[in-house]
Amino acid sequence: MVELCHYDLVRLELYFAPESIERKGQLSSMDDRIQRSPLVRLLSYQWPVHLMDEKFNFSELPSEATWLIAYRDRRNRVEFLASNPRTVRMLELLEQPRTSRELAQELVEEFHIESDTLSNQAFKTLESFVQLGIVVLSEELAQQ
Repeated sequence: MVELCHYDLVRLELYFAPESIERKGQLSSMDDRIQRSPLVRLLSYQWPVHLMDEKFNFSELPSEATWLIAYRDRRNRVEFLASNPRTVRMLELLEQPRTSRELAQELVEEFHIESDTLSNQAFKTLESFVQLGIVVLSEELAQQ
């Protein structure tokens, strides 16, 4: 199982990564500049590697891909969060700093979703990602 080996390799890579995010920022408005933490890896697998154990049934390949967000949190624990293609795309766009408002506009154009609906959903998701350390305020990285 190459995917399972890769999953474990990502865990080790994040655990031993020299970067750290010390401060805990809070997303307060759509105009805060944010970006994806350097301690995040966006993953897609054919198999649900995060659920595999000795009892796992390998007889049939799942019909949908498994999307995961691997990250090292602010307490230096490596975690994996099940995700979906749209959330992973949102995080891909945050490789470079931008405001939540700019990000939402890009996603509205890309996904053809109503602006207000997406902005509200994205902001709530981003708030939780900031708390987890998946997304950081750009000034947090600048101060490192």
